[in-house]
This record gives sequence, structure tokens and C-alpha cells, in this order.
Amino acid sequence: MERTARRGPDKKRQLYRELIAAAQATRAELQAAAPGLVAIGYGRIGREVAERAAGLKCRVLAANRSPVADPAPAETVFPLAELDRMLPLCDTVLISCGLAPRPKD
Repeated sequence: MERTARRGPDKKRQLYRELIAAAQATRAELQAAAPGLVAIGYGRIGREVAERAAGLKCRVLAANRSPVADPAPAETVFPLAELDRMLPLCDTVLISCGLAPRPKD
């Protein structure tokens, strides 16, 4: 009986070590892959998602209709006319812009 009690905690420790090792390997793979996010529409929603993606070590690019004073956390903010140049640079696209026609000023 005493022998069984000793094996239980050892197996738990070994399983815990294996889980930690797997998590560290996954983290290293994610950091090495450096996935990217393109945010089309860099308003309130686009910036919030970009901040979270940057926190996960993603490369963040954005496209916006009008110039942006502070692009952080995006590396670059492209004009919408350059979408064809920007899209191949990232893995994921977030569309966070209105679909209605642009209002006349």
C-alpha cells in the first residue's frame, strides 16, 4: 500500500513536467512563426484587436481610409489603395470597417 502511494505523486510530477515541456515547446514554435495580422479599418475595434495580437507577439499591419497619427501597435498603416501589396505580408485579416458607403463631407 505504501508503495502505491509513492507512485501516484511521482506520476503526477512526471505528467506535470511533460505538460510544462509541451507548453514551452508550443510557445517557442509560436514565437518562431511570428504570425501576422492585417487590420482593415484601424478605428476603436481594429486597435483593440491589434493590441491583443501584438501582446501575442504577432506582427501587426493596418490599413485605414484616413491617416493615423499614432499607429502603435501596428508597424505600419497603409492606405486602403495598397491592400494588394499589404495582404500577402500576413496570415490573418481582420475587417473592422463599416460596409456602408462613405458619407459625403
